Amino acid sequence: MGKWIAILLAAIVGLAVVGFLVDAARAIAGFLLVVCLIVLAVQVFLKRKRA
Repeated sequence: MGKWIAILLAAIVGLAVVGFLVDAARAIAGFLLVVCLIVLAVQVFLKRKRA
């Protein structure tokens, strides 16, 4: 019985870690997307200003 409890706990901890990593990756991807959009907007703005 104790072995199964340990296996279940390990599985729950593993899933929690994977979920945390997925969440962190999603946050980083969202941040990079916002940065890229800002850079593109600035480039378009500067090109319009020159023309």
